[in-house]
Amino acid sequence: MPPGGDPLAAQLIAAGKAGDWRTLTDLLAPIDHPDDHTFYLKIAADVGGAERWVDDWVAAEPRSPLPLLFKGAHAIFWAWEARGGGRANTVSENAFKLFFKRLTLAENCLDDVTDRDPDLPVVAHLEQWLDLGDEGPAYLRSAEVRASLHEAADRSVRHAEYVRRPRWPNYHNEFAMAFALSQDWAAAADQFDLIGDLVTEWPWQYLNGRQPDVPFLRWRTRTYQELGR
Repeated sequence: MPPGGDPLAAQLIAAGKAGDWRTLTDLLAPIDHPDDHTFYLKIAADVGGAERWVDDWVAAEPRSPLPLLFKGAHAIFWAWEARGGGRANTVSENAFKLFFKRLTLAENCLDDVTDRDPDLPVVAHLEQWLDLGDEGPAYLRSAEVRASLHEAADRSVRHAEYVRRPRWPNYHNEFAMAFALSQDWAAAADQFDLIGDLVTEWPWQYLNGRQPDVPFLRWRTRTYQELGR
């Protein structure tokens, strides 16, 4: 069960476990805010076994981008299931091959959605997530990306009219991790201060799929140490 007992999240998980894509459509389609849509899509897609029935959904709704978005998002989780959460030197060659095969499936799905609807905001979120890979930390340290992160934070979690939406800790955890990995310690500390101990699985599971709280605590500690706190 997702933290906070979110009823919509619980419904999505139940529908996913049951392979009930019709209910998934009914629950996800009305969500129009891109951040909320991305958040709930990830929750729905992180259900084991969806690869066995998602093609039925795609075939039943060939004109809708939603089934392909779900398939692409699920393929990312499915890929990490194959790879595991350990360091690269602990992953077998076969596991890496399966990992990249499933990531390719995810990328193909997202490319198909982009071709159909290039302005769909959630696609951009998922493609960025997919593209980070092992080069994510180095990429985030570039001046251009740092500036982009600040701009994004100013438009969202640091905006004067920002309102906490469902699962608000997720958004602050995302910025905390991004700023910490980019070594922008002051900006990261601001987010960690707001979060307190409300760690969320996403995005920290990207660094440790089995224990996402471990990288959260490690990066929070380092952030405060860098600032002498």
